[in-house]
Formats: sequence, structure tokens, C-alpha cells
Amino acid sequence: MLLTCPSCGCQASAELWKIDEDYREILAIHASLPAEIREEAWRYLSLFRPAKSRLSWSQVKRRLNALRVLISSGDVTHDHRPCRICPPSVWAAAMAQMQDRRDKISRPLTNHNYLIIVAYDLAGQQESNVTTNPVMVESPKGGIPPSRAMAAVDRLMEFGRGGRA
Repeated sequence: MLLTCPSCGCQASAELWKIDEDYREILAIHASLPAEIREEAWRYLSLFRPAKSRLSWSQVKRRLNALRVLISSGDVTHDHRPCRICPPSVWAAAMAQMQDRRDKISRPLTNHNYLIIVAYDLAGQQESNVTTNPVMVESPKGGIPPSRAMAAVDRLMEFGRGGRA
């Protein structure tokens, strides 16, 4: 029985998938990704698949591992611009946005540069939302409200924990 991966088009027997070392490593890398990223990652990897062929397991493993490294940094920078905080939810939104634009993207992708650009822009939007709409948090000493910068940090921390920013 041959199984076909819906994202990358790779085909193999069910028994081979179970014993293949690359496949097991791919599953381990995928499982190590933040929960917000996992589903989007499979769809995002499909953007690397050539039109009339498939991705090999080694290609999938290399792309997925590079993606894990990008996301694990917790920030993003592009074209020598200032670094921006980039939680997993922003990476997931960037991947989803790329899927929405898949007809306008030149495929197959050869690297993660376009994802970095989209994530950088989304992280910038997130930062501007935080600085223009600061949250008033009660001071533990009860008098002076926190500065706008501290309110922005608090909002980013809340966003990183999965809350609304």
C-alpha cells in the first residue's frame, strides 16, 4: 500500500514510512515545533515542491529543520533592519498569508527568505499595534501607571503566551 504526503507529494509504503530514519527525524522535528506552527508548517512546505515532481525526505527534513531554527530564535530581522520580536503565532500567520498568496508566489521556493520578509512585516505591525494601543496595568505599588514602553513589553509578553495583543 502506497501512501502519499498531501503536502510534499512524497510516496512510500506504510511499512517504509514507519522504518525510514529520515521520516522519523522529520516527525521528531515537527513535534518539536511550537503547537501554533505545526499545521501551517506542512502546508508551508508544499510551497517548496516542484510542479511535476516531489520533495525527497532529505529535502523536507532540511527545510523543516531550517524552519525550526528560524522560529526558535523568537525574533526576526531582514535586510540589516532592527530585530523584531516574532512569537510563533506571527510565524504561523506569515505561513498562512503565504498560502493565501500561493498563486502569486514564484514556486517552488528555494529558501525561507520570503517567509522572513512576511514575518518581519507582521511583527512590525504587531509592534506598532502595541505601541499605539498601550495597556494600562496597575502598578504593584499602586500609584504611578507604567510607562508606554513597559505597557508594550507587557502586551508582547501576553501575545507570546497566546493572549490577544
